[in-house]
Amino acid sequence: MTKARAEYIYKLSGIIKNAKFTTTQKGRKKYQLEVSIKHQKNVKIIQAYRDKLENPQIWTTIEQGNYLEKRYIFYCQNYMGQYRLVNWKELNNEN
Repeated sequence: MTKARAEYIYKLSGIIKNAKFTTTQKGRKKYQLEVSIKHQKNVKIIQAYRDKLENPQIWTTIEQGNYLEKRYIFYCQNYMGQYRLVNWKELNNEN
């Protein structure tokens, strides 16, 4: 039996260029992270929902804008063609 697409964790390496706070039609709060992903030109937006994050500190980091000038490995799920952030790992400048 194969896993559903939303069950896979995708690892994407890149930077956040901008974060836009929005609310869905159902009232859920989210950030739309405009990203530049290395070797993946078709991924431009990663959605970040507070309740989907494994590490709640990520939400605070995005709110405070402390993501600029940093590179990350983004761990995401693909839900209906959209990438949703689950976790991230900050990369050192050497990586």
